[in-house]
Amino acid sequence: MLVWKDATFYDFNDFLLSLLGYDRDEVKLFAVINIDPNFNKLTCEERWVEFRIIKQGIFPSRLKRMDGTFLDVETRCKLINFDGKEINYLVFTNAFTEMRIVRPLACT
Repeated sequence: MLVWKDATFYDFNDFLLSLLGYDRDEVKLFAVINIDPNFNKLTCEERWVEFRIIKQGIFPSRLKRMDGTFLDVETRCKLINFDGKEINYLVFTNAFTEMRIVRPLACT
């Protein structure tokens, strides 16, 4: 998943959509605060400042599924330069099945 500084999504994969039960059009309108109860606008801004300093990290998180249940995940993040802009590249590991949810970035 690629996330902009304002916590909106740039890109995400179909496996994540199916795991959480949302469709692509819904998620295009979402931000991190819509699927992760640990974040709000302020915490997203604070975390971005941290990422700019440390560049990458690992932290526990919870993702809200469409049916209202939660999925515990480990989130690995890396702040990268993408098309001349800073963007956060996130990889989630399902804490229960340890299944990786990742899509390689296409280089153009």
